[in-house]
Amino acid sequence: MKKILFSLLVLFAVSARAQVSISNPKEKFSISATVDGVANTDYTWDTKHGDNIAEGNMTHGMNVKVKSNVNLVSGLAGTISVAPFYNFSTTQLQTTWDGTPMFDIPDEHHNYGVTVSALLNIMLGSKEHGKPISFLATTAPNFSEHGYENMSGVFGTMIHLIRKPDTYLAVGAIYLYGSLSWPLYPLIIYRHDFDNHWSVSMMELNDYLYYKVTPKIKFALGTELVSDKIYFRPKNEQLPQKALYSLLSERVGLYANWQATKEMSMELSAGANLPIWGRVRESGHRHVYMKLHDDVKPYIQMKVSYSIKK
Repeated sequence: MKKILFSLLVLFAVSARAQVSISNPKEKFSISATVDGVANTDYTWDTKHGDNIAEGNMTHGMNVKVKSNVNLVSGLAGTISVAPFYNFSTTQLQTTWDGTPMFDIPDEHHNYGVTVSALLNIMLGSKEHGKPISFLATTAPNFSEHGYENMSGVFGTMIHLIRKPDTYLAVGAIYLYGSLSWPLYPLIIYRHDFDNHWSVSMMELNDYLYYKVTPKIKFALGTELVSDKIYFRPKNEQLPQKALYSLLSERVGLYANWQATKEMSMELSAGANLPIWGRVRESGHRHVYMKLHDDVKPYIQMKVSYSIKK
């Protein structure tokens, strides 16, 4: 059951990453800044067999994520876009084993790079009765304060089964490289408007169930899958010299969105942060050295977005 849930969460996350090219091809430029924070917790490290090997405390501090997207080519046949990103975190981990310091992850971490994406649309069958198919490919070099770290990306394909003004459904499969131990996942994207106020979406991961109060104000109750990573140098013979700490969490909360102007929107959310897993692996490799067990904790998040349509 846990593996099925994890697979669904990952495919939802990738759906959200592909959202700009798929859901809004008329968008020419966008930029967003997200600031969030969660409570501090204690944690334990386990081996892949579940044996406890270390413990410690985590000071989460503040996370700032800035990302932009520029559509270089956009049309019915597909899109080509570039998306620079920058993440700053003050998360700090202190780990001990039987009272002896094992390794520390200091605060002030930087992760940046640029994602290059290409989306190709073709028609399967006749124009009247056929179904459009999309092929997606992305690649992103990742850098930190230590320099170049690794390359990650996505290959995927999906068929658009329903495309109506009030309903959209697409299914397919994706392959992730450079990030997860199991890279192949199914893909489902779904959106439906019940009326002028209520709608449901599985494309925008942070909003499952919407309620639009006015054309400019809407609320949502749902979940958001958050993936954070920190590149560090543990200086421990038992761990790789070039290490990556990654954390996958599901956030359940209430969201409030305000479309301040035609181009700018603001969003505020708060709720519970549910950790799914944390991992330490060698940067650019899939082998897991340690698994993190963390606690559920509250979070608060604010996001500001600006976009220009064609």
